[in-house]
Amino acid sequence: MGLLSSLTGSSAAKAAKQAAALQAQASKQAGGILSEAYNTAGQTQSNAALKGSGILSQGYLDSNDNLNSGYAQANSTLTNGLANAGAYQNPYLNLGNQATGLLSQGLANGSLTKGFSASDFQADPSYAFRKQQGMDGIQSSAAATGGLLSGATLKALNNYNSDLASQEYGNAYNRFSNDQTNTFNRLATTAGMGQNAANNMSNMTYNNASNIANNQASLTQLISQGLLGSAQANASGVLGSADALANANVNSATAQANGLTGAANANASGLVGAANARSQGLGSLLSLGTSIGALAMGSPLGAGLLSGALGGNKNLSAQDFSSPVYRTSSYAG
Repeated sequence: MGLLSSLTGSSAAKAAKQAAALQAQASKQAGGILSEAYNTAGQTQSNAALKGSGILSQGYLDSNDNLNSGYAQANSTLTNGLANAGAYQNPYLNLGNQATGLLSQGLANGSLTKGFSASDFQADPSYAFRKQQGMDGIQSSAAATGGLLSGATLKALNNYNSDLASQEYGNAYNRFSNDQTNTFNRLATTAGMGQNAANNMSNMTYNNASNIANNQASLTQLISQGLLGSAQANASGVLGSADALANANVNSATAQANGLTGAANANASGLVGAANARSQGLGSLLSLGTSIGALAMGSPLGAGLLSGALGGNKNLSAQDFSSPVYRTSSYAG
């Protein structure tokens, strides 16, 4: 029975060690699987972050291209509008320039500021026409009566010219003054139209330049915002990728550590199981010795068997082994 107990304890210890080895192998394999899974997840997150960053960057670039194209078209429209407006205003501007030149010339040579003189009166077309008609009538009448060169004819001509001059001087002066006023007013009005056209063109030029400048400033700001957003997206992508890889590495290390810990625990359990098995074997031997002692009932052979079972120093002889007590004991079996 002692030999059987020893064999049983040895088998239990061996089984415990095998179980521990299996647990260790399983823990190691589980750690490897977890490590590979975390590595794959980290790589997937990294690729997704980089791809998202690329998409955001391309989106900002496309947005900037569209803004550039739109503002270029707006600036072209404003420039064409200014050119068309200038084409409409140019005739009035040129006419105003001519009128301004004539006004300047009339003021410089005195034709628009001089007073009414006798030469102006003599040059008055209405006075000259009536004078010529009256003198022709007097001379024709005198010639018909034969007194063309008489004193009466000369007196009649002199009286007619004097009366006509007295009557027509005021009329000639009014016509002269009206002509000067009308000329000045027409030139001034035309010059004013040219001035208004010039002012309008100046305002349109300024407004157009202001609009273009504002558009360029807004475009610059939008491009800057787009570039900044792209940089932020790229940075976020890089950081996200780094975080994912770091988490994957940490998780992988954790899995490997758990696997090693599990293997160590399994080995420890195996060693404890083996020790327990050996203890159980020794306990069986002790029980066997107790049984032999009870059977021997105090005989020298029983005492020797008990001492041997308990690890004593008594040596058994051939006579002891031939004893009926030994042959009938479980120890002999």
